[in-house]
Amino acid sequence: MRPFSPLLISLTFLLLSYGVGIAGARTGPDFAEAFPDPAMLITTADIEETRKLLDTVQLPETDAHHDALLKALDDVEAIDSEHLVLLTEAVAIPPRLTDGAIKSIKSIIKAVINDREIVYSRGKGEFSHVIDDLLLAGAEKLSDVGPQSFGRLVAVAQTPETIVALSDILLERSDSGSTSDLAAILQEIPWDGTRTELCVEVLIPRGRLKGERADIAIESMSFDSGRTALIGAFYQSLDDLDAETLLRHVRLQSFDSGRTDVVEEGVVVMDRIAGSLAVALVETNSYDSGREAILKALLPKLDRIAGSLALALVETNSYDSGRLAMLKALLPKLDLHNADEMLALVRTNSYDSGRLAMLKVGVALESNFPAVSADDLVSYAQVGSFDSGRNEMLRVVAPHFKDGFTKQSASRLLRAFSYDSSRLDAVELFREELQKLSEQDRRDVLRQFSRASSREEADELLLR
Repeated sequence: MRPFSPLLISLTFLLLSYGVGIAGARTGPDFAEAFPDPAMLITTADIEETRKLLDTVQLPETDAHHDALLKALDDVEAIDSEHLVLLTEAVAIPPRLTDGAIKSIKSIIKAVINDREIVYSRGKGEFSHVIDDLLLAGAEKLSDVGPQSFGRLVAVAQTPETIVALSDILLERSDSGSTSDLAAILQEIPWDGTRTELCVEVLIPRGRLKGERADIAIESMSFDSGRTALIGAFYQSLDDLDAETLLRHVRLQSFDSGRTDVVEEGVVVMDRIAGSLAVALVETNSYDSGREAILKALLPKLDRIAGSLALALVETNSYDSGRLAMLKALLPKLDLHNADEMLALVRTNSYDSGRLAMLKVGVALESNFPAVSADDLVSYAQVGSFDSGRNEMLRVVAPHFKDGFTKQSASRLLRAFSYDSSRLDAVELFREELQKLSEQDRRDVLRQFSRASSREEADELLLR
């Protein structure tokens, strides 16, 4: 016989500790032996000890068993919420894990136990409807109506329809509209999905989830997915979403994907996004890819993006590749007014290759690319760390050079290079403009060359 693996044995004990329905999880006596009268679940003075016994007994999957539970409830005039919940636990349905337990072990279970489904969703099982029947009947005779009792019953409900029906019976008497009442209700509900259903199906439509109460509900969620689902529904109920609220909700999320999801929900209901908010939202994400994702979500609601805003957005990214991707994303709305703004964007990158790539993206603005003066040429050249990078920069911006050289600007351009060979390349690139200088000015400019042979070669280029 093949031995059990240590991992499988460990998982089995873990699952048993959570009460998961696998073979052998219930090893106690039959229900009828432990509880000859189902009313014992309603009258017990020690609910926790009774629950421990109930967790071990074999629950009959029969109509007769469940009819007996319903009759026991029907026979009493009043019942408190804790005894009512205990009674529902005698219904024979597959157990359920908390969200946290599912997150921590579900993938391992499927890998080890060959995809056998042992984590059950609410509402599964032939008799799950009996739980809802018990809850609705018990709600009519509940003796401890209040926030905690209402939350306990909602937590056990098997369907959204039952949550709505429970709310019709109890909500007005359980929730005064205060933040403390809502917090008490949600504290009794351990699953994000059920909290979301209560909020989306009941509280939002009935105007009971606004302002600070909305924040309490959102913060009660355990995972980004739960917060996103609730935030999306909440935003749809608003006439207007302010920047502070959106930013606060984005910062509640744990991961870049969750923060991006919230931004996407917010963009749907906002008419426009201010530049300062855009920067703050982009900065919330941890990685360049996440920041770019938020920017792309915001773009439809941003006005034309001036150089200073573009620079702030690009600088949120950590790496040259991320800054380049950010600039590419901004291009459709980029509105640069002068070369200084373009140069500032180019300088955000660390290496000549990255700076050149940034400049090429900027040149894609075509007619909207800022005109380049002789002084600007010098500045573009000085951005490069090496002569090769400096000449590449000049080749990219040369078509936008609309000014002309003076002796001083031409001399400064050549002084930007370290070697005569690179200066010769620059002379050849701007030969036609340099030829417009007077003969004396050209000779003065060529004094920037270190060697006489280079000066003679440059002079021949300008005489062509």
